[in-house]
Amino acid sequence: MQTRADNGFSGTQQFASQAVLSTVSQAWTQHMQTSQRWRAMHKETPPESAYLRALTGPSEGSTGWSAELVLKPHAPELAPDARPSWPVFSPATTDWRWTLSFTLGERHTPGGPIEAHWQIEHVITIDPLAAGQHPSAWVHQLKEPLQKQMQAWVQQLDKRSACEPIQFHVRRNAQDALQLQAGLGSGLRPGYRVLLLNPSQIPSQMLEPGATQHLALAQVVKVGNDQTELQQLAGPALPAQGHWMALPL
Repeated sequence: MQTRADNGFSGTQQFASQAVLSTVSQAWTQHMQTSQRWRAMHKETPPESAYLRALTGPSEGSTGWSAELVLKPHAPELAPDARPSWPVFSPATTDWRWTLSFTLGERHTPGGPIEAHWQIEHVITIDPLAAGQHPSAWVHQLKEPLQKQMQAWVQQLDKRSACEPIQFHVRRNAQDALQLQAGLGSGLRPGYRVLLLNPSQIPSQMLEPGATQHLALAQVVKVGNDQTELQQLAGPALPAQGHWMALPL
């Protein structure tokens, strides 16, 4: 899970945009703890500047399931008879209208784009006078509607994925050992077995010639907070490159 503010926020909007993003991130993480299907791990977004990236050191790229919350300094114009779904704190015509977007999908290469499975957006209307003159009261007033919106998104996410089989991305560590992007909250325990497969090579029938060439069997040997270590028991050696998934048996 990563959060970021898009380019384009002016100097007077910096505080408000960071307050919105911080509140959204906290609310999302809190409500994801009640999810029946997902566990969230927050990852810092690497700096856009090459100089800052060199100064702070390399950022470890991740693959597998990824989510991103982005705040953008613009939003579609309202129709004349439409009413905003977000509470407007002032009738002023100079209100800021921002777009909060959420994307969930798979990242197949470190630093690569997210192949989106689900996307949703919400428009936020901000009164700049309230944000500037009474920032503490404004931030407090902002929390409740953001909490409700993040709760609704988590519930929608659970509902959309309720019928999908549980699956985990397989990756390799520095010692070339197999790991899963899942930890204690996944339900996996040492001794459990998982089926390893390449989604792009799933046969239509298990009795097709060569079907077992793209399947392997592994056993869970260690479960940590955020990752699980595997030992392969049978099947072909997994190539260093490729997109492999694990299904609990």
